[in-house]
Parts: sequence; structure tokens; C-alpha cells
Amino acid sequence: MSSSLSAARRTMAALTVLATAILLLIGLNPGQAAAVETTKGPIVFSMTSGKAGKVSAISPASVVKRFGKKGAKVSTAAKNGSFGEKVASGLQAAGGLRLANGKRSVALTGLKLTIDRKLAVVRGNVAGKKNIVVFTAAGKGTLSADPGSVKFTGGKLRFPASVANLVRNRLKLKTAPTGPIGTLFVNAFLDTTVPVDPCELDPDAEGCPVIDPYLTECNVAATSKATGSLPAAAPLPTLTNPQAITGLTTVGWGIKSSFRNYMVSPAAAGSIHARDGATATGSAPAYSGFDWTFVDGQYADNGTPNDPSDDQAILNLSGTVVLCATGHSFRVAISDPTIVVDGANSRIIADVDSNLTGVWTPAQRIDVATLNLAGGTTSLLSGTLGTKWENVPAAMTENGGKAICGVTEPQCPYSTGTAMDPVTVEARAGI
Repeated sequence: MSSSLSAARRTMAALTVLATAILLLIGLNPGQAAAVETTKGPIVFSMTSGKAGKVSAISPASVVKRFGKKGAKVSTAAKNGSFGEKVASGLQAAGGLRLANGKRSVALTGLKLTIDRKLAVVRGNVAGKKNIVVFTAAGKGTLSADPGSVKFTGGKLRFPASVANLVRNRLKLKTAPTGPIGTLFVNAFLDTTVPVDPCELDPDAEGCPVIDPYLTECNVAATSKATGSLPAAAPLPTLTNPQAITGLTTVGWGIKSSFRNYMVSPAAAGSIHARDGATATGSAPAYSGFDWTFVDGQYADNGTPNDPSDDQAILNLSGTVVLCATGHSFRVAISDPTIVVDGANSRIIADVDSNLTGVWTPAQRIDVATLNLAGGTTSLLSGTLGTKWENVPAAMTENGGKAICGVTEPQCPYSTGTAMDPVTVEARAGI
């Protein structure tokens, strides 16, 4: 054997031993071979329209809030993905969504997101079709490659026409769920340390800070969190042979004009914010009212189509109005009203979330106002089956006043019967 060949074999053997040692080192101690990188943060699909059937979550995704009977805010954790200055790609949403209409359902799984500065594209599996575009969402993306992160807000969710028709056919819907059907929110980032915050696991644990959910809007900090003690809203009436309400996109209700004016007065030094499906109307800062997104509803003429006096309706709306009296360290948020037309039991139900000088009481769903149908105008809709109730007086309930002022506030100006802004609604039967 030549000396050169022998030297070459000794070199190859040495390299083999070195490679084996490196692989063994990586296998025994992977943390030292490469930093552990984990994608964290929420991906939130809020489907509010109800046009695509009833929305639910596929674990580990979960429903964190419902919009009426069909819509839902579904939150899931982001994982994997790569981050650049212009595009984040391959971002996966754990779990999935399920759409249902009666006993029929369709699952949206394997969801992966590609996001740039103006658009998010969500691919996934639907009804046997794999890796197709399930949603698009036009919004605002903020991206960074170092450290890797992406934040996407204001995304208006839409189905492509092919998926809208697929959902329609699978669920036997009357129409395809086209147009905006909700929103997309993403706040994902690459974490190399993977810290475990016990307060993130349980925000109510002892010693964890209390953070007001509307601190950004109102600048009213929370120092403690109280459990609501007000009675829950009365059950909704059961309608006889109800018809789905169609033709509505929004319903206007201003809550209370004097309350709006007070919030932006020099004494209160506050502001008003409409979000999550609610839109302020008129001129800032007090505005003239709010339009709430119509989610779904039911109408019944109770066998007397030519007599509207006994007609009933339930209209589920979405949106949040935050009223801030920053100068008095006070704020209240009113969300997702339901308008009930039911004779003497007509009323407005809503979630009321308040912070009174640092004491935050999370949302309580209560009867906020009573409606006096006799004080307004009731008329049949022309050319269709339906009824319009116009300028119906609304009056604050005892619990509505307590939710706004606080249960123990003796000087609350909003007592039982205090006039609120009137309501005009129409219920057009979906037949």
C-alpha cells in the first residue's frame, strides 16, 4: 500500500469519527447546536355575518365569543412559518373552523397563512380539496425579519367564489356566502427563549396585573377586577313559525344622546369609540348615534299577516361602543345588542363592561332598556311580509343603570325609566 493512499484513508477515517461526534453531540444536546425557535401568538377569525352557517371551532382552536346564534370569534395559536421584511409565509393555524347548517357541516382544516403588507391569503383543506385558497383578507400587515414577527389587522375575510359555492352546496344554503364575512387578526412572532408567563396561563391568578381591555381607547387603568352581580338577561321569547329576517345590514341605535355629550364635555374630558362591527354616525366628538352590524334574526306574524300589532322579532347585532370619561377615571363599553320585539316584554339586551375608578367589571349580558311599542309607529312593510317599528321609545332598566354607574353608586343619574335614544327596526321575512 502506498504511503499516499494510507494517508488518505487515515484522513477519511478521522473525518468520519469527527462527523459522528458532531451528530452525537447534536443528538445529546440539541439546544447547544441550534437555538430553539417557536412561533407564538394568536390567529383570530371573527366570522360575524352568519352567511356561511353556524361557526364553531375544531380543537385546539376555540370559540372565545359568539355573535348571535351563528357567528363566532375563533382564536387559535400560530405555529411554524418563516418571517421576512415583506412576506410571512407558511404560518399555520392550529385546529380549524367548522361551518354547519342543521345536520350538514363542512370543516376548514390545515390552515396556512401567507401575509404581506396589504393582504393575507389562507390556504387549507375543504371538503376533500387540499391546499386550496380558503380565505383572502385585505388589511394592514406589519412585518419584521429580525426578530421575526408579523401583525395583521383590519383584515376583511372573504371566500373565493369557488369556496363560497362549495360551502353553499355542502350546507345547502340559499345563497353563496360572498362578500365580507368577518375579520382576520394575526399577531405572531418568533420566540427563541419560549418564556412561560404564569399570568398568561391564568390572568386572574394572585399577583397578576389587572389590565383594562379598553386601556388604549380610554386611558383608564384598572387596579382590581370585580365579578359582576347583576341578573342575566331574561330568556329570549320562542317565536311561532319564525321566518329568518333578510335585507338588513345595520341597525341604528345611539344608546343615549345626553350620555354621549357628557362623555366628550370639558368636565369628563373623554372620547367615544365604535369598533368590532359598530360604526359611529354623524360628526365627532359626540356623534349622532351608531350603526350596529346585523348578524341574524327571526320574525313571526303570529298568523295575522295584515295585523302588525302582535308581531314579534329578535334581531342580533354585533359591535362595541366604548364611552370614555377619562377625566373622571370612568369608562363603559356596550357590545353586541339584541333587540327583542315582544309586546309588553320588548327590550334591548347587551353586554356591558365597565371600569369605575379602577374597578373593572367584565361584561355582563343584561336587559339594558325596555321598549314601548305603543309610543312609536308600527306599520306593515309594503310589497313583502314584514313589519317596521319606528321611533320606539327606550327606557333604561334598573340593571342598565347599575351596570353603567356601579351597583353601589347612590347618586347614579340613570335610574329606572331614564329615557334612552329611540330605536327604529324593520323585520323583513326571508321567504
